[in-house]
Amino acid sequence: MSEHNDPAIDPSEFRRVLGHFPTGVTIVTGIEGDAPVGFTIGSFTSVSLDPPLVLWSLAHAAASLAAFRGG
Repeated sequence: MSEHNDPAIDPSEFRRVLGHFPTGVTIVTGIEGDAPVGFTIGSFTSVSLDPPLVLWSLAHAAASLAAFRGG
């Protein structure tokens, strides 16, 4: 049985989905207050299946840093 906090995320399904991801370029989105924020990144990678974790990097000078730091 999985040890992560969300039993709805199956580690084998998470692995299968991330296995279809061809490059490190993606879009990360979120909400700050009522406004959507987002940016294109080139630093997305899988870190762990259990717990299910991904890694992406954001520059300290990014305009959306505060929105994502709060999340």
